[in-house]
Amino acid sequence: MQLLFSKKIFRNKLFILITGSIFLRVVVLVLLPPSRELDHFAGTEKLFFSAMTENFKDYFYFTTQIPPSTYLINAAVLFVFGIKTALHIRAFLLLVSLMNIVAVVLLFKTLLKYSVNATAAFAILALFSSILIPFELWKEGMHYDHYTIFFTSLFVWSLAELIKEEDTISNQLWVAVAGGLLVSQSAVNSAVVPFSIILIVLFLFIPKKKYRSLLSCFILTISLPILVLFLISKKNLSVGQESLTSNKGGPAMMMVVQRAYNYDVKAVRSLMRESGAPNWYLWTYDHATIPTDPKTGKGYEHWINLAQAFGICFFSTDSSKGKGPWQFNFDPLIYYLKKNGPRNLISAVEADADDAVYRPYRFAGYSPELSPRWIGIYGDVSKKIFFKAILKNPVGMFRAFCIQQGIFCIYGPLFTYNTVSANPNLLARSGLRTLSAPIPLAPFFIVTTLLFAIVAWLIYIPAIIIFPIRFLLLLKSANTNAADSGKLFFLLSIPLITLAIVFSCLVGGENDRYFMQATPYIVVLAGLASMWLKSIKISL
Repeated sequence: MQLLFSKKIFRNKLFILITGSIFLRVVVLVLLPPSRELDHFAGTEKLFFSAMTENFKDYFYFTTQIPPSTYLINAAVLFVFGIKTALHIRAFLLLVSLMNIVAVVLLFKTLLKYSVNATAAFAILALFSSILIPFELWKEGMHYDHYTIFFTSLFVWSLAELIKEEDTISNQLWVAVAGGLLVSQSAVNSAVVPFSIILIVLFLFIPKKKYRSLLSCFILTISLPILVLFLISKKNLSVGQESLTSNKGGPAMMMVVQRAYNYDVKAVRSLMRESGAPNWYLWTYDHATIPTDPKTGKGYEHWINLAQAFGICFFSTDSSKGKGPWQFNFDPLIYYLKKNGPRNLISAVEADADDAVYRPYRFAGYSPELSPRWIGIYGDVSKKIFFKAILKNPVGMFRAFCIQQGIFCIYGPLFTYNTVSANPNLLARSGLRTLSAPIPLAPFFIVTTLLFAIVAWLIYIPAIIIFPIRFLLLLKSANTNAADSGKLFFLLSIPLITLAIVFSCLVGGENDRYFMQATPYIVVLAGLASMWLKSIKISL
């Protein structure tokens, strides 16, 4: 009878969580202003829809900017609904909302599986579900980061299942599938997923000296993520000489170097020479160009550091010389390479120049200026400069890591609050709201996003410093629930810490947005922490 009653409570809590998440999103959707129709999109924006429909096969093979799953999702939505209907009904927003609700359910079931109080789990997940809504409205669900919440939550759920019953083959296969999907969608997780799986499997089996089980678990869990990583890297190498799953890897590392040298152009350039950077790389850095604001006719001056880090030297400084819808002009770079070499790079740059005119849809998408082959070629040298900077200026690099970690863990939890706020303020670093009018129920979301930020702050620091130590001690406890929850807390801290390290040490910008990738881990750790705090209260 008691078992039936507990199941009934579980179903009620889950039902309320799902229906509440759906209801709140429906209310917001009804209150939104009319969607933007296809005719109101700029010509360059329409090129992306063309790339996803008429030229998808070519675009899918060419693009190296982000892993391919995002484009598969985008193309599927447009294929099912058609471009006009998809925009009219906000199909991308609806899809992301549905994926996030499923993510919330997965995380809720994870907490209950580890005996977290149903009421506490419900409160945490209800808060999480609500703060995801302004995030969904940011760019109306059409940014690749939106999908990462679901794939990360699936990965968290699969890891929790494995940690609970490590010898179960189905659990190991779920980790492989979830990890492979996450690698195929998120560039950073191409490093986080394999590293986390390896450490977690080691911690699960080595203390028990189950070496055969360790080997079989390794084979089952890691093979698919590694295979996906290999296939994406091989494709990118064949297109733009980029060995990572994103051509932004090297340039992102260069942004860290810039911060370490306080954006001193001369100091950075001196480091490049000491690193053995070729002359064409130095020329590109010296001739970085910035886009022009069509309203004022002046360049975006704040772009210069980004242009230098990414090797962007092809924005046309003269509108009469710009080619194609992107107004790119590769002629100066081609002229330099033909005169000074190396000549083996000319064909790639000439292909970029041709694409800008004849196949401009190839550059369409999230950041057209980061799509050319040249970005990966330039970034490949940047990786070497990054490691030279660590040896040459360890203090400056460490300071850069600390600053970026501060942005990640201090401003990161406030990112969804930023999407509600129209203008920068004490808590909002910049105005990220993309809707023309304030989002519906804005006062409610301001409260919930700030509450979630507080929860994230309270959980994050203990998760990476204090709590693993505390819960490792609980592993020796006779209390099975405490041991299971402690083990999960400790092991889920591994991907969270790995994310923090990657975004602090290898990614030089937008670290507050990237914190959203950590939120599924934060949510589960918050639920486990609530159980630990309750046990302390009971013991007192």
